[in-house]
Amino acid sequence: MSLKRSKYGRFFDQDATRENAICSECKISVKFTSQNGPNSLKNHVQRHHPLLFKDLLETEAAKKEKKKNEEKIKRQRATIPFPVVETKKFKVETSAEKNTDRAVVEFICTDLQPFSIVEQIGFRKMMKNLAPNVTLKSRHYYGSVALNSLHADLMKRVRTLLENCSEVALTTDAWSSADSKHHLLSVTAHFIDNETFSPGWCVLAAKSIKVRGTAPNYKQLMEEVLSSYEIPPSRVTAITRDGGTNVKNMCDLMSVPSIHCFSHVLQLVLGDTVYKNQKYTKSIDNFKRIARKIRKSSVLRNQYNEILDESELPGTMLAQECKTRWSSLHFMLKSFIRNKRSVEILTIDNPDLTLTESDWKNAKILMYVLAPISENTTAAQHRFLSPCSVIIPALKLLKFKFQEILEDHSIGDDEKAITTEVLEVLETRGRNYLSMKTLRFATFLDVRFKNIFLDDDIQREVEEELLAMFPEQEDDEKPDDEGLEIAEKCSIYDKFISYRVRMTPPPSLKKMSIGSEIQQYCATSPSSTADPFKFWRENQNFPRLKSMAQKLLAVAATSAESERLFSIAGQICVPKRNRIGEGALEKYIFCNANIAALDI
Repeated sequence: MSLKRSKYGRFFDQDATRENAICSECKISVKFTSQNGPNSLKNHVQRHHPLLFKDLLETEAAKKEKKKNEEKIKRQRATIPFPVVETKKFKVETSAEKNTDRAVVEFICTDLQPFSIVEQIGFRKMMKNLAPNVTLKSRHYYGSVALNSLHADLMKRVRTLLENCSEVALTTDAWSSADSKHHLLSVTAHFIDNETFSPGWCVLAAKSIKVRGTAPNYKQLMEEVLSSYEIPPSRVTAITRDGGTNVKNMCDLMSVPSIHCFSHVLQLVLGDTVYKNQKYTKSIDNFKRIARKIRKSSVLRNQYNEILDESELPGTMLAQECKTRWSSLHFMLKSFIRNKRSVEILTIDNPDLTLTESDWKNAKILMYVLAPISENTTAAQHRFLSPCSVIIPALKLLKFKFQEILEDHSIGDDEKAITTEVLEVLETRGRNYLSMKTLRFATFLDVRFKNIFLDDDIQREVEEELLAMFPEQEDDEKPDDEGLEIAEKCSIYDKFISYRVRMTPPPSLKKMSIGSEIQQYCATSPSSTADPFKFWRENQNFPRLKSMAQKLLAVAATSAESERLFSIAGQICVPKRNRIGEGALEKYIFCNANIAALDI
């Protein structure tokens, strides 16, 4: 090791072995190798020659100060000597400025704009015309002070909203950004207003996950979110979640009932059947390849559009399939079959895109079988009209539809084989739903279904539940029939109901007020076109059932709201915004979602 690499080397000479250094002042030999480094030299000078050591420190400090001054002068010379445009003297903000700042940050959060937009020329020109007397602040102000203020105001409004609800239901899911820099746990709340019986929803948080994704850690994160709104776990009716074991165990640790997202289950049914059948996956890959090439190649895309124009064929761009997008397989196959003629013309000049007759046949089979699942998946994602009460009816209607398909003698063996497989897996995966008390009671209390899709024990079970909820109420008065008009019915729903009515004898209940209330509620047939929330809002004849309905009809059938939240996060967490912090991301997502939810 050379002495030249150490600032203490000036006081030493190296011996012939180059393993020792001889002090030029006292001639003492000091061990100096690559293992012990220059510390031995420093210790010798500091201990035996303190004056030399002091001079050395002063010299080094002077060098550092000189270098610092040189860098400062260099930076000053590099600065453009122009005055700052549109500077603003310190003064108290006016109401117009506060309103403008709030409007700007709401615009940024609503349209998912970057905060740097406030520094862009076009935006500043527009604001100068709209509010000439207001000077815009910096991006850092809107990304911190203004965002924090908006977040606090929205949290206050959400807290006030939840105070008017006796219980809330939640959805939750976990998400990671493409670059794995951000990991979030979503928590959305669903509720029914005590006064208006109107359904509502809001986002409680998109909480950053900084720990391992275990059930106890998720439980702690969830409890932190709930405590920020002063919601004890006892006020949570149920949590709609994905199928992850950690999230399921989290709900068990919280002693809160949980429901596996219905749309996730339907996708798992496809994963266990269609996506495990090599014959169909090969055809699916061929369709995906063509859709991907047409979308990515401007040449192919222009050729495809020209074919549509010249042939005057009705058509649209071919859809792509993505396993994480519910029903996307059905949409892709449907778009190909609708545009089959256009695709065949395109393959004449592009033989590498040719599809075989077997591919087209498989597409028709899958589209026919997947249509009921796709329809139910889409319907189950409705924000308000698809509470958990739709799950059991949807399962039974799907089973009824697939049995109809199997009884159709015009279909081939391939259709029967895949339909049978889908039906078997659907029955297996959906079996747990049929025994869940939350779903059974919710289905019974939904005026669209009542007891038609349930077994004969449901009325007795509801009666026992109500007796436990209202043990002190004993009133033999029977409600009248006002407000029980039912609209006309249609389609496969009617077939199932007519079959069920023929097979189900009228139940016998105890002669008491709660039993009479249940009996009167079941006296009329359900209506597929009825609005369950409007029914309970306008009907005062069933106060006990209404109380239970308010609790259970708030539970969501799917975790679609959490999925929508992650779509927002995906648009924010892009390469151009890779420096966004966890706190800012949480507030950004929260504000974007709740501005829409609260209709601000």
